[in-house]
Amino acid sequence: KRATSMIGWCGDGIVYVGNRNRWPEVANRASFTVRWHDPVDDAWEVKIQPYYTYTHNYINVVKIGSFTNGLSKLQFVNHNAQSYGINSSARARLWKTDAYGTGEVRATLNWVRGQDLQNHSSLYHQMPTNGTIGLYETYRDLTGRIEVTLVKKKSTVDWIRSEPRTPGYVLLGIGGSYRWRNFLLDAGIENICNTEYY
Repeated sequence: KRATSMIGWCGDGIVYVGNRNRWPEVANRASFTVRWHDPVDDAWEVKIQPYYTYTHNYINVVKIGSFTNGLSKLQFVNHNAQSYGINSSARARLWKTDAYGTGEVRATLNWVRGQDLQNHSSLYHQMPTNGTIGLYETYRDLTGRIEVTLVKKKSTVDWIRSEPRTPGYVLLGIGGSYRWRNFLLDAGIENICNTEYY
């Protein structure tokens, strides 16, 4: 009875039951990176990294019951799982002068999908497609930045845990840094517009 009273193990309000017969996860990943860049002046660069991960004994759950209030009772089990995705980044120099320093635009784009290979559910709490685009200026030891974070709506969810679908969002951030010898002082505001997001 004590084991079934463990509520909110993952902060989701679901009741989880332990399992002493679980094995530790073992993940194997294969990936490679393709990079294009300006070989003369290093004025631009594009990197793309696809990857695939196979996880033996991935720690997931199975439904073993439910309560009258609608909450599920789940037990931890080992399943095999896979995940695959792409991480990518790009940058391009916009200007480089003695008077104004160096200006760059930088961007990232990340995508991942994961599946439990036994119950065919999506893996829990995986980030939807997301990316950033920002303007950076460096003048001597000072760097300033304005960055936009974009996250797609979450529609691929773990149906066993009744994971909610969430809307997409856009965040605006600003910041700056100062480098002195081997030290870097960095400060910023990641959500300057105080946007509500899930």
